[in-house]
Amino acid sequence: MFGNPEPFTAIISAVVDQGDYYLISDDFQNYVAAQDMVDEVYQDQDRWLDKCISSVARMGFFSVDRVVDEYAETIWNIEPVPQESS
Repeated sequence: MFGNPEPFTAIISAVVDQGDYYLISDDFQNYVAAQDMVDEVYQDQDRWLDKCISSVARMGFFSVDRVVDEYAETIWNIEPVPQESS
């Protein structure tokens, strides 16, 4: 449990009692397991630092600009519009 669930009873009821149409909680157990692994690694600060640096070094491929360009080309089939210089 994370905090007071009272303000969220309508949302919780919609997911638990009325079916999880959007699969909001479908992978919650995987999320909890991943968070447990994060907690374990965090205990070893040298290992944590190594993982943080490696993560930042590898994130260039996942840039938003690349993803938008890829979607524009492969999914939306649109071309970029040249910007006018000011």
